[in-house]
Amino acid sequence: MRIALAQTNPIVGDIPHNCKQIVDFAQRAKTQGAEVVVFPELTIPGYPPKDLLLKPQFIDDNLRALGIVANHVKGIDAIVGYADRNPEPVGRPLRNSVALLRDGVVLSRHYKTLLPTYDVFDESRYFEPGPADGRCNLVQLGQVGVPLIYVNQVGGNDELVFDGNSLVMDGSGKVVGQARDFEEDLLVVDVGEDAVTQGGRVEHHSRDVESIYRALVLGLRDYVRKCGFKKVVLGLSGGIDSALVCALAAAALGPENVTGVAMPSRFSSDHSIADAKQLAANLGVRFQIVPIEPAHIAYEHMLAAAFAGMKPDLTEENVQARIRGATLMAFSNKFGSLLLTTGNKSEIATGYCTLYGDMCGGLAVISDVPKMVVYQLAEFVNQKAGHDLIPRNSITKPPSAELRPNQTDQDSLPPYDVLDAILFRYVEEEKGAPQIIADGFDPATVMRVIRLIDLSEYKRRQAAPGIKVTSRAFGFGRRMPIAQNYRQPVPSVGQTVDALAELLKN
Repeated sequence: MRIALAQTNPIVGDIPHNCKQIVDFAQRAKTQGAEVVVFPELTIPGYPPKDLLLKPQFIDDNLRALGIVANHVKGIDAIVGYADRNPEPVGRPLRNSVALLRDGVVLSRHYKTLLPTYDVFDESRYFEPGPADGRCNLVQLGQVGVPLIYVNQVGGNDELVFDGNSLVMDGSGKVVGQARDFEEDLLVVDVGEDAVTQGGRVEHHSRDVESIYRALVLGLRDYVRKCGFKKVVLGLSGGIDSALVCALAAAALGPENVTGVAMPSRFSSDHSIADAKQLAANLGVRFQIVPIEPAHIAYEHMLAAAFAGMKPDLTEENVQARIRGATLMAFSNKFGSLLLTTGNKSEIATGYCTLYGDMCGGLAVISDVPKMVVYQLAEFVNQKAGHDLIPRNSITKPPSAELRPNQTDQDSLPPYDVLDAILFRYVEEEKGAPQIIADGFDPATVMRVIRLIDLSEYKRRQAAPGIKVTSRAFGFGRRMPIAQNYRQPVPSVGQTVDALAELLKN
């Protein structure tokens, strides 16, 4: 039997678009001699549909669409994902389903049994599992000795990026066919009773920093496109974070659809504007300079009486960031461009960002990218281009918010290599302070970083959605309470978590 794997990029909620994709891919598979074409789960409504599934009309529309698709797919069988109602009187109201379409009718329906409930997945909120089938578990384990066809979708939907990589394994578990990653594809294979007689092709599989780069480009492109935008705007500081986001945007959308805005203040260095201007020229994006000094002076005069006798502090620094945020939002409103924020995961984790300032925007492109990976991605961008698209100075100079004289990030944060290592252990590996300290980190630094992460939850709750590229991203995959008073015991040198028992005694 010749089977086609249809690796599509659906749009959540756009049922007509998704159904047209099904019909088009089915026709392509038919012309290549396929007898069956297989689509990803929930192809018709798009995945993940989240609380759209709670709307009865949405379920009705997806069910009607299934019948329409069946009428238009002729001469080839199609296995199509959709949301069905649970026919049983008990349990959750829906089932995550696939239908086998043949000769204009729905020949049979089948229901997903294993519903993921970890990390970003919450399928048990909506779906009742189908009847258990022990054979499915054996095929995961490779104990049946028959070929396995696994079809993934591709594309970005909100925070999630699906990488494709649909695959075919023979009866021994060997991968004999693999579709492209991070783009739509149609993979056709010939399958016998106990073997894959023709695996088609095995495409290159992106890894490490290349995989992150391609995920960010695809996630950015799809978020902008699926939200109905065509252009983006972002602030260009001359630093590495905004430079990377600008390079990603140019790759995703084309440089003609990207505007970078430099907003110098009295604390901005000459090289900041020069580096931002050079980046824009290298990438071919539009570039504007809007000094914020007039607005900064106006704010100082406006607040002088209220702040009389008080020393300048973080308040005055944040005013500058908020002027910049308002300026960029003005560009967004006037030109209909989506505003991209440029903060990285290390900053957002520790609260080294300003609410209603540099956090303003519709998409936080690199909010799940730790600072040290930002450097790796910048180098990858330049290597891919064969020359320095991102100016070398933006990569090598000490990172700074430039909100006060001679400021650097390390005035407020540990060195980024140390910070990122602690952040990885605390957020992604869920290690506690004693375990992290046991890995060789300074106790005071560990406790300080953990406290910053915990105290900054209220900021992250108000941040723009970001693109998930690590195993544990901030957002709906990490659901921490804001109003909570759990604090890890503070283990000094020679002290252990037994300190908790002492606290309870007192």
